[in-house]
This record gives sequence, C-alpha cells and structure tokens, in this order.
Amino acid sequence: MFQLIAKLTGIKLERISTQNSKPLINGVVYSGQWVRLLTQERVHRDSNLSLGAMADVLNISETYLSHLVNKLGGHNFSDHINHYSILDAKDMLADGKYNDYTILSIGLEAGFNSKSTFYSVFKKHTGLTPTGFRKGDGKAKKGVGVKH
Repeated sequence: MFQLIAKLTGIKLERISTQNSKPLINGVVYSGQWVRLLTQERVHRDSNLSLGAMADVLNISETYLSHLVNKLGGHNFSDHINHYSILDAKDMLADGKYNDYTILSIGLEAGFNSKSTFYSVFKKHTGLTPTGFRKGDGKAKKGVGVKH
C-alpha cells in the first residue's frame, strides 16, 4: 500500500514540475526587466494588467514574480502596480497640460478602471483625494505621502 502511495505521489510531483517549467533563477535580471516595464513601458497603465500576464511576459512563474515584487517593494503585486499608477496620476494632476482633463480621465489614464478605486487608492497612498491634490500645489507635493 505504501509503495503504491509513493509511486502515485512521485507521478503527481513529476506532473507538477513539468507544468511549472518556467525558470526561477536570475532574480536581478528579472527585477531589472520588471522595473523597466513599469518605468519605461508603463505597463501599470493597463487596467487589465494581471500577475499572470506579467509573469508570461517575463517568462517566469506567477509565484516567482509575486516573491520578486514582494522583495522589491515590500508589498503585493496590486499595491506595487497602484504605487506606479499613483505616481503617474500625481504627475498629471500637477502638470498644467492636463488641466483640461477630468479627475476621472486622469485616473483612467494612470491605469485605474473606476473612479471609486482611483479615489480610494489615491487617498490611501497620499492622504489626499485627487481633487484635493489638484487644488493644492501639486508640484510641491509630488513626493509627499507616497508610501514606498
């Protein structure tokens, strides 16, 4: 009986290892690619962005990407994405060329998919509402309140 259980467990482990064949090495390389995707390609602006999609782009497992993001930013994937989206939103709110944009359009442009999500995440990260931030001197407040 124990031999049968051991054999079945071995078969199951072999299947799992072949299904998760994406590499889990080169953390420095992957973290560099991840940061480049956020800062240069601004993938965080895609409101449908998912951990799985980004893991596929980087050709690593979702679990590995999750660990990598946690190590880089000290928070989960969604919070990491939100951090970059808030930085973009703050820049747009402080930039005069976006004065004709509504708060909602800035939130959507930054990667949020609803006004309520944008407002709640913005307030969580900055302590201000987007409207309050825009009404104040946003340029002086660019670095204030964003949790790293």
